[in-house]
Amino acid sequence: MFLNLVLFFTSAYAFEWTFSPEINISNGYNNNIFFTYREKTEDFETKIIPKAILLGETERAKLKTDLSVIIDKYLLHPDLDMINSKNSAIFTYQISPKISGSISAFFSKDDTLTTEIKKAGIAEVRKDCFRYGFDLSGDYLFSERISFRLSAGERFNVYPDGPYSDLDLWQMSISSMYKFNPKDSIGFSISFSDASFEDTGEIKDLSGYIFLRRDLTERTYIKGGIGYRYTRTEYEATTFRIFINPEFPNIAIIIPITKKETTEDTGIVYTFSLNNNWTKRFSTILEVARKHYNSANARSVDHTYIRARFTYKLTEKAYVSYSLSFDSNDYEETEFLPEETRDYIRFSPYFRYNITENLTFILKSSYEYGDYKIGEKNYNRERFKTFFEVRYNWKRLFSTY
Repeated sequence: MFLNLVLFFTSAYAFEWTFSPEINISNGYNNNIFFTYREKTEDFETKIIPKAILLGETERAKLKTDLSVIIDKYLLHPDLDMINSKNSAIFTYQISPKISGSISAFFSKDDTLTTEIKKAGIAEVRKDCFRYGFDLSGDYLFSERISFRLSAGERFNVYPDGPYSDLDLWQMSISSMYKFNPKDSIGFSISFSDASFEDTGEIKDLSGYIFLRRDLTERTYIKGGIGYRYTRTEYEATTFRIFINPEFPNIAIIIPITKKETTEDTGIVYTFSLNNNWTKRFSTILEVARKHYNSANARSVDHTYIRARFTYKLTEKAYVSYSLSFDSNDYEETEFLPEETRDYIRFSPYFRYNITENLTFILKSSYEYGDYKIGEKNYNRERFKTFFEVRYNWKRLFSTY
């Protein structure tokens, strides 16, 4: 529907179109599919991922759609087979030399376990989730040195089989940047989010940053910022009251009482990133941040993470890289839920060889470790995966120019 609307409103423009499909096939071993601390399930896994990118451009407008289907098959446990999908579309338009805007929409079907681990290192129950939403943004170049951005959007998470509450999330942000010179700039960002979990509660978060950025080259930069957040959590809590009728003292009646509870929390937020090409062959990407996160089980989380990737170009066709990630999640303690900390570490080596311009071979593996502390108890878990993958793409299979 979104794509049809965009095509309708842009039909008067002479778009130049390209269509680029791709197919990815991978096979490997996973020794703990559910990433549990006991009763591990291991299996051999095959993934088939057909993709397609449709791109349309004019001098002032650009439309990009990205579609993919993820077919996941298991050798020993066919009941775990899944078919997921990831689709997005974005339309951008340069209204004037100083004003531009964009509208984007997405729809995906995935499993909560994979998505939450990728986002925050949190192992949740492996259940289907439908995600969809839209975003609007506008950019205004006030002068050669000063720019503004305003964005807003709404996202939905729907869990058809539970156990999580459906989510309706509103987000909006405003940011500005001032350039001292072509390389150095300073700016601020203020964001607000309102996450409403059906029949569970609501989490509102207001965050603000001040940041500095230095561009070393076109692709190399250093960026750091610090700020503060205020989070308000409202949730429904059920307690039980015992009532004894004096006329029947041997009979106790248990009455459930549901009431709304509210907690408030504040904290420091920060971000630092470094993207640097040290030599023609060696490059690194580093990101360190602390921010607020809404967990799938409707709890407010302080999320601190480190992401690092080191890439070395062996030849013109061969690359090797190492990725390291660390996530630490501190759950807010409530009257009915204990303090909780979930730490997660992932190390992943990766080898890529471009056999031809269209055909690529990849060998990758990963080791994951989770240290979850709930109250006074620890639940440790680990997982090892190794895969080989073949990709074939047809760049510009169809083109009008």
